Amino acid sequence: MPSAISERTTQTRPQAAGEHQSGEPRGALVELRGVHKRYGRLVAVRGVNLAIDPGEFVFVIGPSEAGKTTLLKLIHGDLRPNRGTIRVDRHLLHRRWRRFLTKLRRDVAAVFQDQRLLRDMTARGNVAFALQVADLGMPHAEVRERAQARLNEVGLGGRPSAYPHQLSGGQQRRLAIARALGHDPVLLLADEPTANLDRGNAERVVELLERRCAAGTTVVVATHDVELALSRAHRVVELREGRIVADMPARAPLLGNGTAAALVAARHRAAPGLGARTGQLMQFVLGCTPPPPPAPRRRVTVLARGGQVAQFVLGYTPPPAPARSAARAAPARGAWAPPRQVLERMAVSERVTGSGDGNGRSNGAAKPSHLFAPLAAMTPPSNGNGHAKPRGAELRRRASEIAQLVLGYQAPPPPLVPRPKVGLGKRIGKVMQFVLGYTPPPERPKSADRRPRRWPWTPVVNVGRLAVGGAAASWLRNFGTAAPALGSITLLLLLAGIISVSGFAVRSLLVAQSSEASVLHVYLADGAGSDQVDQSRQELAALPHVRSVKYIDKDQAMKQAQTRPGLGDLASLSDSNPFPASFEVTVDSPSNVSAVAKTAAGEPAVDTRSPTSYDAGTYDRLRQFTLVAAGVAGGFGLLLLLITYVISSNSIRSAVLARRDELLTMQLVGASPWLVRARLGVEGALTGGLAGVLAGLVVAGTCLAALYGARHLFVEVLPGLTVPEVATALTAVAALGICLGAVSALFAFRRLRT
Repeated sequence: MPSAISERTTQTRPQAAGEHQSGEPRGALVELRGVHKRYGRLVAVRGVNLAIDPGEFVFVIGPSEAGKTTLLKLIHGDLRPNRGTIRVDRHLLHRRWRRFLTKLRRDVAAVFQDQRLLRDMTARGNVAFALQVADLGMPHAEVRERAQARLNEVGLGGRPSAYPHQLSGGQQRRLAIARALGHDPVLLLADEPTANLDRGNAERVVELLERRCAAGTTVVVATHDVELALSRAHRVVELREGRIVADMPARAPLLGNGTAAALVAARHRAAPGLGARTGQLMQFVLGCTPPPPPAPRRRVTVLARGGQVAQFVLGYTPPPAPARSAARAAPARGAWAPPRQVLERMAVSERVTGSGDGNGRSNGAAKPSHLFAPLAAMTPPSNGNGHAKPRGAELRRRASEIAQLVLGYQAPPPPLVPRPKVGLGKRIGKVMQFVLGYTPPPERPKSADRRPRRWPWTPVVNVGRLAVGGAAASWLRNFGTAAPALGSITLLLLLAGIISVSGFAVRSLLVAQSSEASVLHVYLADGAGSDQVDQSRQELAALPHVRSVKYIDKDQAMKQAQTRPGLGDLASLSDSNPFPASFEVTVDSPSNVSAVAKTAAGEPAVDTRSPTSYDAGTYDRLRQFTLVAAGVAGGFGLLLLLITYVISSNSIRSAVLARRDELLTMQLVGASPWLVRARLGVEGALTGGLAGVLAGLVVAGTCLAALYGARHLFVEVLPGLTVPEVATALTAVAALGICLGAVSALFAFRRLRT
């Protein structure tokens, strides 16, 4: 099939001024050598060799499925070639490890065939997002200003608050171009920017790209509109079946190569290191303005340096350099001095007209000679012509003084200049300078085109705005997508909250039972004397596991028995007190009660028939119940936590995958993976946190109902439950929801990347 390009098209590009004689480009911005790309059995690109210089405007034409989009994706880094090498602005894109890809996409912008606009952001928000991720140190006001300027450039300045779905197809393409051109990229790749547009809109889009190319950006446009490409005087590359079949050089190249080279060189400047940033911070704290850099030292040739060494060795001092001629000498600075000829004429005129009377007064109109005494004292030497050149400002000042003396007029004093206001920051800086004994250098004059100052904390604020503020706004707009995940997480957290509150109640019961089991009652014999009782008390208190020993007489034992169910009836059946005196021994742990009981049974004051209240079977049953309850509660809690995580992670993963295109677009415009991950983590935390709050409110209502029943209806549904324990349970449910949401979103992003 014949080529669509005319016979003027050559198969290889003619040798340019910047190439070797072998044809290899020296300063090419984009270079592809032997590039192959395969999709399964389909070969999209076959052995492509292409070089694009800075500042070029290149059309890539060809029919559908010719490999144009694949070629642009290879240059942009979206795809990796199966074979061959790709170099874009010193970056090798054919390597497996491409950690530089995020930085490259900030310098190499792309206008995709489907635009890939962020539908949750306005027109200005789309442009501002690309600007902000490209430079986190740019102030927000400057970002908005530049974004508005880009919208004005593409003709969308009147609709900055419109969302992408509110724009037409042509306006969406212009918005995509404005987003791509926001941060002045080195290379712009446009995939079918004029598709489905009428001829007038297509011409306007191409003119916009040409203006950007003239400003220094290298532009590569893939289009199937052959007529449009050939109507322009730019370079045209034709692809057919993945091969370059024709390459027509530009008939009238744009004059933007110098600007393009400067733009590329600006991208290669090294960023300030940690030391430079620390110095800037210290200058800001101390209020110091650094002096301008010193002028470059004059280069001394080897011959001159050898002469200096010889002079030093021989002890020779060269004569001073000859003085410059009077004609070439610069005029002396200082106060103006009148010419000598004028002073001589004034003196002659004074002698002629100044003959007065004997009192020494002048009888004519001549001026007093003392007016010219200062002028005569400052008479400069003659420069060969007999006069010196006066200075205008000084001449006017002297003339004004002479006129004031002649007329007897005294000029009013100059108005007081108000003192400039000194802010708090500068005053603190001056105090720090005085304390440290530091004298700052004089301030440099401010230039008219000085850029707004960037504060050290601006990147942190911008990251917070992008990660937290942007995530919150996106979460609110996509609340319908997160609603299913919110419902499932709320139900699971509600179940977890009720179980946790029940666990607190069971724990309170176990603690109460354990505290009662740790108390041992040692019964005393009726005939025990006071000495034996004191001795037994001291010996029991000396045991290592005993915390306290309390003596209870028979009357106190009677009162305690009447408060317990069943024991009060037993006391009423007898005329005498059936309850003996005893020791209430508190042991540190129920497991040590048996050892204390054995020791207490051998005391002389203890009743031998019923020495203590210790029952081995009861303690064993209590221990077994505690272990079984703890094991069941722990296992059930872990199982519930696992089920909650699986269901919530699947729900949040579904919500994240539904926004797959949006997240990929963020990375394609230059957003770092950690920034996208942070946004997803914040959105997941918001979903989980809201679910935790809803579940906590339901659990709080249930607990308040249980507490009300225990106080007023005498029905203990949750015995031993207190308000601090309820608050702890609610806090745990909310924290669990936040953690589940954030972790699930981060794992979903990991799956999205893979």
